[in-house]
Amino acid sequence: MKQWHKCISGIIILILFWNCTGCGSQTVRNQNYESEAEIFSERAEYQTFITDVDTYLTKCDFQGSILVAVEDEIIIAKGYGLSDEKNSDAGMNTIHSTYEIGSITKQMTAACILQLEEDGLLSTTDSISKYFPDYKYGEDITIDMLLHMRSGLQDHINDLNAFYPPEVADELWQAELNGTMVEEDIVLQYFPDVPLMTEINQFNYCNLNYYLLACIIEQVSGEDYDSYVRNHIFDVCGMSESNLEFQGTTTKAYDAAGRYYSIPKATVKGAGEVNASVIDLYKWDYGLLHGDVLGDAAFEKMITPDGEYACGLYVGGGTLLHGGCTDVYNSYNIIYEKDNMIIIVLVNRPIEKLSSTAVAGNIRKYWDGYY
Repeated sequence: MKQWHKCISGIIILILFWNCTGCGSQTVRNQNYESEAEIFSERAEYQTFITDVDTYLTKCDFQGSILVAVEDEIIIAKGYGLSDEKNSDAGMNTIHSTYEIGSITKQMTAACILQLEEDGLLSTTDSISKYFPDYKYGEDITIDMLLHMRSGLQDHINDLNAFYPPEVADELWQAELNGTMVEEDIVLQYFPDVPLMTEINQFNYCNLNYYLLACIIEQVSGEDYDSYVRNHIFDVCGMSESNLEFQGTTTKAYDAAGRYYSIPKATVKGAGEVNASVIDLYKWDYGLLHGDVLGDAAFEKMITPDGEYACGLYVGGGTLLHGGCTDVYNSYNIIYEKDNMIIIVLVNRPIEKLSSTAVAGNIRKYWDGYY
């Protein structure tokens, strides 16, 4: 047995999963679930929980896919509802359906940065002026601040009008609605002139942090961000169903006005462009926790928060978690250390219509009722 990963922040917050090299993680990474339409544990002690969760999701008209695993066993994984509400011929959601996972992407970006640090190619103490010499506050902001959302930067996705000139903000919004491409470097064109949103080293959730981290990955590795993630995250974890393509999901989702649209790929890089299935996110979680992605020291660094936010993860109360919310999809990925438990909920409806966070919380309540 390898030593378990630990996160120490004054006290030990987390002790996650046994970390057995060459056994559990190998099994999960190489497991072929393609023939499975749905997965239910056959263990007697889980049957009431499985029935209650399945009944709850059916009764609440859930539309998406869920997975619950304990240690290296999937307890329940199943898809519910239509993969495309406007096209019933597209079929039902399954455990292999892919969704926009939004900001869950950030933990993969953070892991890539820490891999590069492990390889001696960068330091998280580097000032970002090393990578963006034209930015006037670059000397005062470090990679570590980007990772922990403490840069003070202005968000380029959630507030277009604060980041771009009015005509550019309108162009981007129209591109978003129409599913059209925008200039690849449009964010970097305007980044140097945008004022700070908050004081530096104060927590402020900001997508631009992770866009810039993706650009740093490209500069340091010599690979474009998509290739780096495929080679160093997807391939390492066995995530064969995932991609980083614009609207590259097997599902579709619509807002209250019946529109299907997505944030332009050129602007969401590093912060929210991954499309994945519940099976692949389980493989990601498992690979991260079992040392396939990072060594012990880098993993501990990734899950050590500065305030409430670590590196692409919220950490505290014995959990690692992050949600994702794009225009018409929402997602939630949470790991509980006490039970060695993972709950993943992916929804092809906007959060206003169906909250993945609430669904995950209710699944956990059923678990707490029995175990």
